[in-house]
Amino acid sequence: MGGVEDNEPPSKRVKTSSLELENLSNTSSLSEFINPLGGLMARPLPSQGREDMVGSKGVIKKVEFVRIITKALYSLGYERSGAVLEEESGIPLHSSAVDIFRKQVLEGNWDESVIALQKIGLDDENILKSASFLILEQKFLELLGKNRVMEALDTLRSDITPLSINKKRVHELSCCVISPSQHMLLGFASLEIETSNARMRLLEELQKLLPPSIMIPERRLEHLVEQALRVQREACYFHNSHESCFSLYTDHQCGKDQLPSHTTQVLREHHDEVWFLQFSNQGKYLASSSIDRSAIIWEVREDGELTLKHKLSGHLKPVLMVAWSPDDSQLLTCGMEEVVRRWDVHSGECLHVYEKNGVGLISCGWFPDGKELFSGVTDRTICFWDLDGKELDSWKGQRTSKTSDVAVTKDGRHMISLCRETVILLLDRETKTERQIEEEQTITSFSLSKDDKFLLINLINQEIHLWNIKDDPKLVTRYKGHKRSRFLIRSCFGGTEQAFIASGSEDSQVYIWHRSSGDLIQTLPGHSGTVNCVSWNPSNPHMLASASDDHTIRIWGLNRVNLKRKEIYSNGTARGDWCILGGRRESAAQPPPRPDGATALPSSPGTASALRSSPSPRTSFPSLASLCFFSAGIEFRFREVPVGGAALDSTGVPLPDETLAAAKESDAVLLGAIGGYKWDANEKHLKPETGLLQLRAGLGVFANLRPATVLPQLVDSSTLKKEVAEGVDIMVVRELTGGIYFGKPRGFGSNDRGEDIGFNTEVYSASEIDRIARVAFEVARKRHGKLCSVDKANVLEASMLWRKRVNGLASEFPDVELSHMYVDNAAMQLIRNPKQFDTIVTNNIFGDILSDEASMLTGSIGMLPSASIGDLGPGLFEPIHGSAPDIAGQDKANPLATVLSAAMLLRYGLGEEEAAKRIEAAVINTLNRGFRTGDIFSGGTTLVGCKQMGEEVLRSVEAGKQVAALH
Repeated sequence: MGGVEDNEPPSKRVKTSSLELENLSNTSSLSEFINPLGGLMARPLPSQGREDMVGSKGVIKKVEFVRIITKALYSLGYERSGAVLEEESGIPLHSSAVDIFRKQVLEGNWDESVIALQKIGLDDENILKSASFLILEQKFLELLGKNRVMEALDTLRSDITPLSINKKRVHELSCCVISPSQHMLLGFASLEIETSNARMRLLEELQKLLPPSIMIPERRLEHLVEQALRVQREACYFHNSHESCFSLYTDHQCGKDQLPSHTTQVLREHHDEVWFLQFSNQGKYLASSSIDRSAIIWEVREDGELTLKHKLSGHLKPVLMVAWSPDDSQLLTCGMEEVVRRWDVHSGECLHVYEKNGVGLISCGWFPDGKELFSGVTDRTICFWDLDGKELDSWKGQRTSKTSDVAVTKDGRHMISLCRETVILLLDRETKTERQIEEEQTITSFSLSKDDKFLLINLINQEIHLWNIKDDPKLVTRYKGHKRSRFLIRSCFGGTEQAFIASGSEDSQVYIWHRSSGDLIQTLPGHSGTVNCVSWNPSNPHMLASASDDHTIRIWGLNRVNLKRKEIYSNGTARGDWCILGGRRESAAQPPPRPDGATALPSSPGTASALRSSPSPRTSFPSLASLCFFSAGIEFRFREVPVGGAALDSTGVPLPDETLAAAKESDAVLLGAIGGYKWDANEKHLKPETGLLQLRAGLGVFANLRPATVLPQLVDSSTLKKEVAEGVDIMVVRELTGGIYFGKPRGFGSNDRGEDIGFNTEVYSASEIDRIARVAFEVARKRHGKLCSVDKANVLEASMLWRKRVNGLASEFPDVELSHMYVDNAAMQLIRNPKQFDTIVTNNIFGDILSDEASMLTGSIGMLPSASIGDLGPGLFEPIHGSAPDIAGQDKANPLATVLSAAMLLRYGLGEEEAAKRIEAAVINTLNRGFRTGDIFSGGTTLVGCKQMGEEVLRSVEAGKQVAALH
C-alpha cells in the first residue's frame, strides 16, 4: 500500500487518514463486497443540504458548477489552478472515498479497489458489478502479462466468473490463458502492456460507467459549451457561416447578410443563352454550358474572383449539361441529343468522345471511382462506359424519359433516374430492387443532396418538392414562389450543411428558401432573362452562381463594404465630348507635376468647341485627383477617348465602340455635360444625348444618386426663403435605365384619322423596381432612416406595380421609415417644405424632373453632382446640369458640380473616402473665402469665372494637404 504524498495534485490526492486505509486493506474479501451490497457511504460534501444556486435563472447548482470548472482545469493541465479552486471554494472535485478509489486503481491495488468501489455511494447493483468486472479484468490481464498464469486463472475463476455477467467476455479471457495470441484479438497490443497508461484508460472507462455525480466525465465542460453552440447554431435561422465564426463571448446569430445576395461578378464569355452550370466537388472550379455550343471552365481564385481557364469547343449542338469527375480533374459535356465529350481540366484537351450510332445522348455522369461513366440516351436507355469508350452495359426498358436526369449515390449503389414524366426510379444496383417516387405533376429536373439522403424535384406547376429517400420515399417540404411556364428550370441545395434551397426562375430572378421551414427568404434580381440553373459552391457557403438566357453568369456573394473591388482600381473622367480613363498603381515617389495653366477641372458647359476653349481635362481633373490621392500613396493613369459631340465630329456616332470598351475597362467614369446647338437638328440616333443613354446602358448603371444639399455659405442664393431652404439635405435615388426613356414600343406613326403621332411606353419589371428600391433603402439606412417613394399609382399601372414592389421590400429594412407620395404632390412639397424629405426614390422620368427641381433649392444647378452605379463594373459620375451652350466659351460656367461629382467618384467608385473629403473640404474652403461664379454670386462675395474658380479649388486642396502634413 502506498502512502499519501503531499506533492500529488488534488485530483489524485486521498483526503483520508491512515486508519481508514488500514481498515480498507483489512477487508479484502470479494464475497463480503458483493453480498450484501452497501457498507460505508461517501461522506457528505460540506455544501450538501440547501445548495446554493448560480446564474440569473437560478437553475445552476453551485457545487456542480465549481466541480466541473475544477475538472476542466485539471484536464487542461492547470493542476495548481485546480487545487487553488478546490481550496478556495471548499468544494472538492471528488469525495474522499472517490479519491481513495482512484488511488487504488492507479496503484494497481485491485482487491482494495473493488472494496473501495462499494464506498463511493453506488446504489445500482448492475453498475457495481460492471465496474468490478472492469477492475478485475485489468487485474487478470496484468497478472497474465507478468506470466503469473495461475494467479490470473484464479482471479478469473474466483473473482470474475462469480459476477455472472458478460459471459462472452469471460470466455474470451479464458482463451488468453490457453493461447496468448488471443490477447491480440481482444484489442491489446501485447501481454506486456504499459501499466500506467492501461490504468488511466481503465479510469476513463469506469468514469463512463459510474454516475457523473460521483466521477465527473472527462471534458464535461467542453461538452456543455459545444452543446450550447450547437443549440445556437440550430436556432440560427439564417446560419450560413463557418464554424470558426463562433465565439464564446457572444451568442451566435447570423443575419440575412450571410446569404450570397449581392452580385460580385458578371461573366460574359458565352455568346448565347447559358443553360447549365455546376461548381466542382471541391469548389475550385465552375463549369458552364450554353446554346452557343461551348462549355467554359472557370477557376475560382482565393480572393473569390472567377477567371476563365478554358473554353471548350467541339460540340455541333447546344451543350445541355456538364459533370465533374470525383477528383475534379476531368469534365464531361453533353451535347443536345448528340455526343458526350471528356475533357482534361488542367490542359483543356478533349480526351475522348462517346457516342452511339443512331441515337443521341441527353445526360452524363460519373461513377464514384472515376473509372466509369453513364449517359441517358434518346431511346430511353442508360448506357455505361469505361474511360476508353467501351460500352459496359445498357439498361433497357423504361429507365429514362426524354428529358432525362440521372444520378448515382456516392457509394455507387443506388442509381436515380427520371423514368416517366411523373415518376423517379430509385434502383439498388446490388439487390436489383426498385423504389419509386410518384408526383402528381410532370417532373422537369431533380438534384441529389450531398449526403445522398434527399432529392430535390422541380415540377411543371411552379413547385419544388424535397423528398427523403433514405428508406421509403417521403415528401418533406414544398417550395413555392418562383416562376416556370415554358422552360426547364434547375434548383440546388446549398449553404452551410445545405440548409438552403436555391432555384432559377423565368422572371429573371434567383429564389432562395429556408430548407427546413420552406419559407422564401430572398429573391435576387439582376438578370434580364430567364434564370435556367443555379449552383452553390460546396466549399464556400457565401458563393452562388446563376446562369441565364441573358447570356451571362452571375456570381453572388456577400455585400462588399464601400463598394470596393478587389482588382486594381482605375478611374476615368468623361465630359461632354471626351472621356478620360485610367487606373491607379502603387505609391508615387513624388507629387505629380502640375501642368502649366492647369485648373481644377474642365469647365462643365460646352459643345466641342466650347470645351476646346476651356482647359484640357488632362490638366484639370487629373491634377486635382492626383493631388488628393498623392498623400494616400496612389498614382492616377488616364486615357482620353471621345463621346458625345466630339465623337460625332470625329467618328460620326455619339458613342464609338472604342469609347464604350475603354469605359468598361476602367473602374470609374467622370462625365461632363453633353449636348449643344450644333447637333440639335440631328436625327435622334445622332444626337449627343443618345450617346449618354447608350453609355449608361452599356455600363449597366441603373441607380442614379443625386444629392441636393443647401450649404450654409449659399443659403442666400436659394430662390426660397432662408428659413425654408436652410438645412435642406436630400438624396434623390433615380432609376436610370428603365421606364419611358427606354420602354418599347416607341416611335412615330399615325392614328385612325391620319394624324401624325409620337408614342413612348412607361414599363417596369418587378426586378428593375426591386433593385433600385434596395439601393434606396440602403442609402436611407445610412442617412437618417427615412425613404419616400414617389410615383403616380393613382393613374399609372407601372406606378401601381412600383408601389406594390417597394412595399413588399419594406419588411427587409425595418429600421427605415417608408412613405409614399404622388409625383405632383412631391413637386409641390419640394418647394413648400423640402426639409421633410431625406431620401427619395422614384422612376426615371420623375427622377429627372424632381432632381432638377431640387437643384434650385441649393441656389444653382451648377452645384449638384450625381453618381450612377450598377451591380458591377465602373460607375458613372456626372453633374446633373446640361451643357449651357448659351454661355459656352465665355468662362462663366460653375465647375463645382463637376468637382463634387469627382468627389462622389472617389467615394462611391473607388472607395477612397479620405480623398473625397479633401475635395469637398476644398470646395467649402473656396466658398468660405468668398469666391463665386455668376450663378451663385451675391453681394459681398468675389465674382470669378470658371477657370479661376477651378484654380481656387485647387489651391484649397494644396493648402489642405499642407495643413494635414503639419499634423
